[in-house]
Amino acid sequence: MKRYTVARYCWVTLSLAAFGITDAILGLFYFSKGRGYGVMLAWMIMATFCGGGAVFMFLRGHWIKPIEVKPFDETPEYIHYARGANYAIKQELVRKEKYVKRLEENQKAVVKWVWIGALCGTLGGVIFGLASIGVDLTDSKKFYLSFVGLTYPFLVLGTAMIISGVRMMLYGFMNSDSQMAFELSEKYTFDTYGIKIWREKQLIGVLSERLEKEKAEERKRKEEYLREEQERMANIQVVIPENIDLRG
Repeated sequence: MKRYTVARYCWVTLSLAAFGITDAILGLFYFSKGRGYGVMLAWMIMATFCGGGAVFMFLRGHWIKPIEVKPFDETPEYIHYARGANYAIKQELVRKEKYVKRLEENQKAVVKWVWIGALCGTLGGVIFGLASIGVDLTDSKKFYLSFVGLTYPFLVLGTAMIISGVRMMLYGFMNSDSQMAFELSEKYTFDTYGIKIWREKQLIGVLSERLEKEKAEERKRKEEYLREEQERMANIQVVIPENIDLRG
């Protein structure tokens, strides 16, 4: 099956690209509002750095790549549980059912990160928006005042909060019980709670089937044993000696 794998620092590539585009748009926007060439130049410089960083990360392989993966029922784990050597199936089944319950509890708790991320991202957006007003490279005085007014440090802080907020929201959503989150996790091979729960339930189904099969075989063996016993008892002939004294 064709799936995709997301590189570890793909989020850095996407963040740099997003802010590169945002900086370029803001530069053009402020220039169109009559803020002057110096303001647009400052934003374009930041856009160039972000865009260059995104290209560098992309060339380093921090991106999304297609891969081929086996269906779950062809993995060693599935084959082991489905056709492996006999072991304590009932105990393993109980253990996995408890594990699924724990995963489901964690899945419900992780939704809070969506709200925490939304709050963090919103606050970061406000800080970024307020700091962006002071960006100006028209002359050395305005450049100096930008640093004195902490314009660029607050831009960095706002950017970091926005990225952190988006990542927390994405983490909460991808690990939720949403069908869309499950489909995205499956497509991009994220090991989320939804995928873990689905895998464990597949194995629980296999173990349950094996357990029922073993019970059916055990019942069959008992029935066969009882049938053979009945046949053996039916074939036993009781011979009473002629000289036995039955008078007591």
